[in-house]
Amino acid sequence: MAKNIEKYLNAEKVDISEWKKIASAALKDQNLEDLDKEIDKGLSIKPLYTSEDEEEDYSYSLRRGLKPYINNYMPWYICTTVDHNNDPKILNSRILGELERGSNSIEVSFFEINTLDKVLNNVDLSIAPIFIRNINYSKESLSNYINFLKNNKNKNVLGGFEIDPFASSLWLNEFSANKEINEKINYEELKTLQEEVNADFKNINLINFDGSLWNDLGANTSEEIELLALSFMKMYENQKNKNQGEFLVNITLSANTDFFTSISKIRASRIIFNNIFKHYDLKCSLNITSRSSSNILFQEDPWVNQLRITTAALASAIGGSNKIICNNIT
Repeated sequence: MAKNIEKYLNAEKVDISEWKKIASAALKDQNLEDLDKEIDKGLSIKPLYTSEDEEEDYSYSLRRGLKPYINNYMPWYICTTVDHNNDPKILNSRILGELERGSNSIEVSFFEINTLDKVLNNVDLSIAPIFIRNINYSKESLSNYINFLKNNKNKNVLGGFEIDPFASSLWLNEFSANKEINEKINYEELKTLQEEVNADFKNINLINFDGSLWNDLGANTSEEIELLALSFMKMYENQKNKNQGEFLVNITLSANTDFFTSISKIRASRIIFNNIFKHYDLKCSLNITSRSSSNILFQEDPWVNQLRITTAALASAIGGSNKIICNNIT
């Protein structure tokens, strides 16, 4: 090879038709165009590339999160959790940094009152969803988030303030014994508020039935699904308007290192919830978030944590989750 290096480096250019002829010879009932794979609107992977393709951008810069409306076929969001900082400018820089590094969406745990316009400065919320997950939220913070939405001229914003009206109270009682627990709105008030918000912002979600909280409380796989289903049925047991338009139901499932169980949990949840929708004649679509379980982490070994989290994330992707959230490895 060393003797012939110049031969390879200075090889004559071959006409594209010659390459097509060689490649097509191996195909039976297909042509090369059949091998083009569209990965999103206007984005495709082709079997052959030439210098003519260099002017087109096939990089990840066109993926969802950085260019409007490029989100038709992406199966799931890569959602990054961002550590809180009391300085809204620092928090904003962290959010922008994660989006620039390839995340499709962001989850934050807290924000100071009246700072969301600074925290989300230069973030196009119609492209990159921002989720607020504060288990010990206050009525004031929820109201402040809704006011921020109302002041936003873009009605196509994505994201939400994710609240589980049932599991969160039990979780806080178990894990926040020495902390002040803020007063919450009940599930009936939350349901009404969700409908009011969706009247103007159809892509904003306030209700998220969170199985990862039940998992923290000791629920096994079947119990986690059961509690999510019961929570949903309790929330909508008095649903009177059977003819209302389709609405989105959001659930979160914990994912762990039991690879095939995590996949089965996601697929079983879809079947169970679709049967519930059908039984109650509800026009719903199910959105599943997978969150790596806190029970799989070791304080002593972050590299083992990385392997475990990667396993959980891969199972979530194969299982068909819409959004995947991984814990930090430390």
